[in-house]
Amino acid sequence: MNTFQVTEIIDGNTVRVSPSWAFETPEGQEYSDNKVKILGLGSDAANKLTEFTLDVLLKNKEVELVNPKIVAWDKTRPIIACKVLIDKTDVTYYFSKNSDKPNSQFAYA
Repeated sequence: MNTFQVTEIIDGNTVRVSPSWAFETPEGQEYSDNKVKILGLGSDAANKLTEFTLDVLLKNKEVELVNPKIVAWDKTRPIIACKVLIDKTDVTYYFSKNSDKPNSQFAYA
């Protein structure tokens, strides 16, 4: 499985990774980018607590990106979301179920 380093937290559910990832659709079209949306986190990009928690959990750390899927289109490029794993654990585990708010049990450990 390929690993990537998180270089930047863009917003409450999007990170920048290095190296860039590549994704091939079932039709054979290939896309690559260095941004990825985290599958399972909402789109509340204004949530500074979520951004801070992602920064603590992911910034400058190695992650795995799994189960990519196209969630929207930005002009001619797809927006890809996938599960982000840190130490084999889905990062959404560290957030309250069905919420973008950090799970207080884990948020600042």
